[in-house]
Amino acid sequence: MAKTTSKAKLGDRLGERIDRGLRMKDAPDAPAVRAYLHLYYSSALIFKKVDQHLARWGLSVARYAILRALQRWSPISLSALSESHLCVAGNMTALIGKLARDGLVRRVTDPKDRRVVLISVTAKGSRLIEAAVVPHRRFVAEMMSQLDLTQLDTLTQMLDDVAREAAGLDPLADEFSRAALPRPARGGRAARVRALAAAAE
Repeated sequence: MAKTTSKAKLGDRLGERIDRGLRMKDAPDAPAVRAYLHLYYSSALIFKKVDQHLARWGLSVARYAILRALQRWSPISLSALSESHLCVAGNMTALIGKLARDGLVRRVTDPKDRRVVLISVTAKGSRLIEAAVVPHRRFVAEMMSQLDLTQLDTLTQMLDDVAREAAGLDPLADEFSRAALPRPARGGRAARVRALAAAAE
């Protein structure tokens, strides 16, 4: 019963934040803004909870995602890893530095191109991530248990569509148009980014 009450109060607080953030309720773009705010505040809460869960292994959402990706893609260049959107691009170098300091990843110069830094997971990093992956996936499954398989598939597709649309917008343009930048294709670089992100599951 306490769990239900807590969820209700949380939903009320989230709704209040969204109502405060949405001032122009009668504007044509109100449904889009409301959906965005739901996504923003919900994702912030979800990431906080997942960070708290992963902390028992000394990990965070970003550290976990990077190590999981490196398990499948090692060695990979730092620039390619930065393009994966596993974390904010500006934080990638700092995160890799901390992971290297902790002995979880190693950095080496690409023998074919000395300008390129290659990142790979260490044996210590692999052992740590293997210890965390099963309980982490169970935690995520419990968190998403309100949705059935059809809803999960629909949510995944909808978020993918929104992400692809966002990737095709020029944030510095005076008029935000789908034509501002070429919309990412399903192949090529966009496909590589999705593959890297999938590796972090």
